[in-house]
Amino acid sequence: MNNIKYFFKTKHFFILLCVLVTLLIRLPFLVPNIDFNNDAPTYSENMKKPFFGGNYDVQPPGYVSFIYLGRFLHIFIENPVIIQHIINMFLVALISFAFFELLMLFGFLFYEASLFTIIFSLNDVLLLGSITGGNRLFLTLCTILTIYLSIKIIIHDKKNLILLFGLIIAFFMGFRQDISFMFIPLYIFLFFVIKDFKLIILSLLIFGVVCVTWFIPLVLEYGGFYSYIMVIKNQKAVYDSSLIFSGVSLSPILNISRVFVYMFNSLLFVLPFFIYSIYKKQFYIPKNILIILIFCFIPAFLFQLFVHNGNFVHLAAILTQLFIFLIFNFRINSKPKIIYSIIIMFFLLFQFFGVKMFQNPNFTQKIVNVLWLQYTYDGVKSGETLRLRQLENEFKEKTE
Repeated sequence: MNNIKYFFKTKHFFILLCVLVTLLIRLPFLVPNIDFNNDAPTYSENMKKPFFGGNYDVQPPGYVSFIYLGRFLHIFIENPVIIQHIINMFLVALISFAFFELLMLFGFLFYEASLFTIIFSLNDVLLLGSITGGNRLFLTLCTILTIYLSIKIIIHDKKNLILLFGLIIAFFMGFRQDISFMFIPLYIFLFFVIKDFKLIILSLLIFGVVCVTWFIPLVLEYGGFYSYIMVIKNQKAVYDSSLIFSGVSLSPILNISRVFVYMFNSLLFVLPFFIYSIYKKQFYIPKNILIILIFCFIPAFLFQLFVHNGNFVHLAAILTQLFIFLIFNFRINSKPKIIYSIIIMFFLLFQFFGVKMFQNPNFTQKIVNVLWLQYTYDGVKSGETLRLRQLENEFKEKTE
């Protein structure tokens, strides 16, 4: 009996609690049809194809590790939608565990870390991204791990972890190649911090070897290196909504404003913690930690803002830094605050789904479809304001 009571006070219990809560919250909302996610149906079709088949039509840069993981699971599981859900649920569990450990590194107590981990998992970007297919959660997990390792390297003087840092960056680049734009600057910055030539060279070798292991299959799937480059040059995925690539100014500018709206919405219910810290004059972040957060934030934010602002996927790579910044100095040291925090957590959940989900079985599907429109928005051009309308027009043309 005493052992059971002791277990409920251990870190393992609180980690298990976080993982179970974040998973159980999502299970009722996993939808069998994810066709309203622009990319998920393409992922599903390619997961059913054989390895190294060369018949690859995933939008560049390719996400080859994600597709190959799906193909491996397809050996045992026939339905590719279920495969995507399984991958995302596994990522949710890893994100909860990693984020809890990150908060512990910042000095949060067990119950504080568990509460903030659950709240973090309920922001709209992660919540919707985890129940509607796709691979955006790799961005979040990679962000958490790079922040954790950077703190260990810089503050705890664990220079050898630069080897693991290079491995992790290269590994996650196989799942999402855009990670190279987001975390390579931090990787280079760490070289100047550790100032160890041997470790830097060895880390780069590990980075290069891991990159080659996924890059070779990637170019083979597209028919060779030259074919892959031509596909990238000819693909127009971000042209209409990008401030850099688009010839139209209105669409990208509107999308940029929406980036800030959705970013604010995702962090709305942790703003009181930040305001409270400011009010109590308790807000302070050590310089080294602030530098790490900035290096993780700026590249991903600029990429989301100016290059790929049409669907807000890359918010998954910047919410971790903002969340940590807002709650860094807030500590729960009295029971009333715990109660208020729990109320905020449940209110956060019900802002999306409400009590109707218990009354109407189809409500979940409808609300997810409606909410997903904010991420499939491709801007305003030639009177078309939603990607959904474009897809409907294409479908009508094919059926006529």
